[in-house]
Amino acid sequence: MLARVDVAVLGATLVTGVDGTTLGLARAWAERDCLLVFLRHFACPSCSALAAELAPRVPELAALDVGVWIVGAGSPEAAAAFRTRLRLDDPRVELVVSPDLAAYRAAELVRSRRSTYGPRSLWAALRLYALGHGAKRRPDDGDVTQQGGVAFVLRGGVLAWHHANRDLGDHLSLNDIVDRALARAAARSGALV
Repeated sequence: MLARVDVAVLGATLVTGVDGTTLGLARAWAERDCLLVFLRHFACPSCSALAAELAPRVPELAALDVGVWIVGAGSPEAAAAFRTRLRLDDPRVELVVSPDLAAYRAAELVRSRRSTYGPRSLWAALRLYALGHGAKRRPDDGDVTQQGGVAFVLRGGVLAWHHANRDLGDHLSLNDIVDRALARAAARSGALV
């Protein structure tokens, strides 16, 4: 699936920080390898679970100079509320939004009603809500039909790997994601993991 994602187009996509600053997504991998995590929307139960799993792994990624950028589809205000709710206050995590979904299209991520409301998604949502993930939906949380995904972009703009979620229940294990990013960063730097 790597051949479909044009990293130059992805990097030229403008995103907005929680503070309202607009920047090109290529900034994420200009100086370091970058793990890009695309969320569905800010009330999404799988996104809450993913962010909760990601937070304790950030120091490991930072130790190998891997940046972590979380891209959401909602407003900067919804992103700020998400950050507060999930205690994602680590300054090494950059939280940005692409409300027009341009970053999602550039990353070749799925957007469909069937992916959102199909049986697999509904079952996954129920399971995650039962575990305490998700939040009351706000109007500016983002597009519920947009699916998430992850990408690992090497410093300078080489896409090492990419996964587009087919539905809410289809996401890679966060531990697998982080372990792959750590292994790739360690191989680049010659460090031992």
